[in-house]
Amino acid sequence: MQASSFGFKTRPPECLGRKMGVIDYLDTILAPLSLFLMVGYHAYLWHCFKNKPSQITEGIEALKRKTWFVQLKEVITDPNYQIPTAFHNIC
Repeated sequence: MQASSFGFKTRPPECLGRKMGVIDYLDTILAPLSLFLMVGYHAYLWHCFKNKPSQITEGIEALKRKTWFVQLKEVITDPNYQIPTAFHNIC
């Protein structure tokens, strides 16, 4: 096998007329299939994050951050509390 300019191994010229082997056939099937599965999985995760955020970890953490910020805002706007007391009570 010869290396191409990109570093990939290419077939020598005498092998170009031969039929594809089983491994080459599997490469033409499995490489696009793995790419499709990866893209599909990430599309599914994005769909779940947008529609059901309370069922995945990233959505739960985002909801926790939002509630923490709302609680912090409520405590800071209360005139009886000072900033260090607010952070101590929330955290």
